[in-house]
Amino acid sequence: KILFYNTGALLVEKGADTVEDLELLADKGVWIGTCGTCVNYFELEDKVAIGEISNMTEIVKNMYSYDRLVQP
Repeated sequence: KILFYNTGALLVEKGADTVEDLELLADKGVWIGTCGTCVNYFELEDKVAIGEISNMTEIVKNMYSYDRLVQP
């Protein structure tokens, strides 16, 4: 799973350089989720190119469900 929140939400925007690589990962079964509050804040509602719009409750739940977490 890849979880995007805060300015990371900008990485799933249509036209972002990251979308093509994220599509390759999604095609291999990687779940991609972006914080809905962040999507709203950056006005990306109609611009999300990949993945699902989620919420921070689900994102934090996912973060705590794994033994390893990679953060930038």
